[in-house]
Amino acid sequence: DYLQFTQNIIRALKQVYNTDSINVIVQQGEYSGQSVQHLHTHFLPRSANDLPMIVQAVKTEKGEVMENQEQEWMDYFRQQEHTTRLLTAEERQVEAEKIRRAYNEL
Repeated sequence: DYLQFTQNIIRALKQVYNTDSINVIVQQGEYSGQSVQHLHTHFLPRSANDLPMIVQAVKTEKGEVMENQEQEWMDYFRQQEHTTRLLTAEERQVEAEKIRRAYNEL
């Protein structure tokens, strides 16, 4: 089942990437960025200081997102999308094998 798989892949990613934090993003529908019509999930291992500090103070006391911080957040991700080097096919294969091994050991 999808939820059990999600929990297991998170455990494997935490082990492989030596982290305690993972973003799980599900894209459903054209406007979410989904380009192929199937369940589309991203698992993003996080590490200390890889996100802007605004994450820690993004909401006001009433829980509302502060406008300037939301814009900074969006600008950060736009920049990251265009500056992060894509892995080669060989690098992706090596990463996939590490994750597969960790997943199968659960």
